[in-house]
Amino acid sequence: MNKYSWLICFFLAMSPSFFAQENAPWIQQRIEYWMEKNQTENIDFTVQIDTWEYYRAHPLNLNIATKEEVLSLELLSDVQVEALFAHRTEMGKLLTIYELQAVSYWDDEAIQMVLPFITVDDNLNTFQFSLKNALKYGASEWITRYQRAIDLPVGYKQVSDSMKLNSNNYFWGNPDHYYTRYRFRYGPNLSVGFTADKDAGEQFFKGDNKKGFDYYSAHLYYQGGKYLKSFALGDYHIQLGQGLNCWTSYAFSKTADIATIKKNPTGIKPHTSTDESRFLRGAAVTLGYKRLQWLTFFSHKNKDGRLSDDTNSVVLNSISDAGYHRTTSEINLRNAMTETILGSSLNFTVSSFRWGLNAVRTLFSVEYNKENKPYNTFDFRGKSMTSVSTDYSYSWKNALFFGELSWVDFSRKWAYLQGMTIALDPSFSMSLLYRNYDKAYQTIYNTGFSEGNNVQNEQGTYIGFTAKPFSKWTLQAYVDFFQFPWLKYQVSQPSKGNERLVQVTYKPNKKIEVYARYRMLNKEMNTSIETAIDQVENVQQQNVRFNAVFQVSEGISLRSRVEFVEVKRASEHTQQGTLITQDVIYKSKKTPLDITLRYALFQTDSWATRIYSYEANPLYMFSSAAYYNNGSRMYVLVHYNITRNIDCWLRYGEFYYQNQTNIGSGAQTIEGNAKRELAIQLRIKMR
Repeated sequence: MNKYSWLICFFLAMSPSFFAQENAPWIQQRIEYWMEKNQTENIDFTVQIDTWEYYRAHPLNLNIATKEEVLSLELLSDVQVEALFAHRTEMGKLLTIYELQAVSYWDDEAIQMVLPFITVDDNLNTFQFSLKNALKYGASEWITRYQRAIDLPVGYKQVSDSMKLNSNNYFWGNPDHYYTRYRFRYGPNLSVGFTADKDAGEQFFKGDNKKGFDYYSAHLYYQGGKYLKSFALGDYHIQLGQGLNCWTSYAFSKTADIATIKKNPTGIKPHTSTDESRFLRGAAVTLGYKRLQWLTFFSHKNKDGRLSDDTNSVVLNSISDAGYHRTTSEINLRNAMTETILGSSLNFTVSSFRWGLNAVRTLFSVEYNKENKPYNTFDFRGKSMTSVSTDYSYSWKNALFFGELSWVDFSRKWAYLQGMTIALDPSFSMSLLYRNYDKAYQTIYNTGFSEGNNVQNEQGTYIGFTAKPFSKWTLQAYVDFFQFPWLKYQVSQPSKGNERLVQVTYKPNKKIEVYARYRMLNKEMNTSIETAIDQVENVQQQNVRFNAVFQVSEGISLRSRVEFVEVKRASEHTQQGTLITQDVIYKSKKTPLDITLRYALFQTDSWATRIYSYEANPLYMFSSAAYYNNGSRMYVLVHYNITRNIDCWLRYGEFYYQNQTNIGSGAQTIEGNAKRELAIQLRIKMR
């Protein structure tokens, strides 16, 4: 297919669209950007989606909501939240939802984003928790899901057990993926639930998994009360400061939305996803008295890793966070050691100022001694580490200041971050952030603002702004300059780079939204030409995206996108890629049926020019496919409400690659040019 054919297909397919709320554009853009940055297709954002799903069913009353509750939506900037509470103090309770237009720094876009999750109610009685009411009025939800690849990889071939034992190219289990989850909730105060998951290729009630599912998780969570602010037993998450010291869940960071650069820690949150690594297991409690809150937590859980004998003692060479136990080598990694974490956090809040002091102690049951490589010279090695940090946030008029300073004992090195967001005008806001993470700084769980995948070995300055020059136009842009003082994987000397993004959005009415985005990323990497001494070269990636949405009728929406990518480096020819997607969404209030269809064409020169695109899935199932090579993609997602309390999803998707006889590599190799998958999900809600 030549470049002119691509353009013809684009103009034929190009029709704007408006997203159903579960596929809201701000969700899509944030997840897509996160996937690109971390170079992964699958990630579980259940913890974040849980909050939105709860407030969708139980809208937050802005007349009695706390600042923490409004910030937990992760949709508004701190300046906008402060403006809401200033308006409430000055004018009294909100009379209607339309009054939000009179709140400073609240534009139509912000109101549209929060509208599905909020309400304005005359009832000013705060939620009163009691066990009797919880048992009487609490709601339960059970979800079960089945997934399977139709075109099976070679890893599922029928071979003898001896071949499976001596080769890592074969899976011990069947290709079925089973998932089930139950959760009981009463208001925002009480949550009890469990999750079980078996990945494709893992055994089920036999072999290494005689107890059934490969992964089990359970939690009991409570929040509220005068002195007992929150409590968790079982699996949970901890969010502290700006993520430099301890932040176990995932978090959005650098996106087109400048408000995402600041994190709003919630302390304790229940773990409800299938992520088998980023969570804590044990107990946590938050106690409060007036302006002080004290959080303390304990966690003890098994971790996967590779063990070896070193001078007659067992040492841990590597830690595996993948969570797969399909082949002999993966099974041998299972529960290689235990991880124990103890932590404490003291927070002081007065008016618009919050200050925190945090300490975390991590202990491994065996010595961690990873293989020495030049790029990991300063990484943690040993059996224990202690990290201490202090963080703050302060709102003053239309400005917000925030930061965190963290220190680890094994290297005695620091990491710090300082940021600022200011609304210079209702139509113009800007953010500035500086970070400096020492090459020898490292903690086990962190998710601070960074260009790399970790809070380590990075210095950088970020500047971004959002402007609304006209009522229907929004301009978002940022530039981020960064450098890595020490070596990195595939970068054999200190390096530097920069990233620039500009996005223009035009939204003439509620039915039409169009945006264009240009992103350029410059990074230094080792040259692909073999030399006696590794040399680095600049690698430049440019992405251009056009996205349009349009609601053609009450029940039918269209979504269209075209994206181009180009990668340049001196040691290789310039590589390019193109992706065109067309989605059709049927969602009518008159019928219990929702349908989402996609057809996509893609052509890329290599894996380096892959393009990520968010895909619609059943609730709590996430994917942002990497489109690469040359071919087409289609999927259909059907959501049907059988009754008011029972609904189901059916999803079928397929990739077809041109001029390919094999897809993938190793045990995941598919013989042929098609890759098809099926997913079925059922949800039952009980009162």
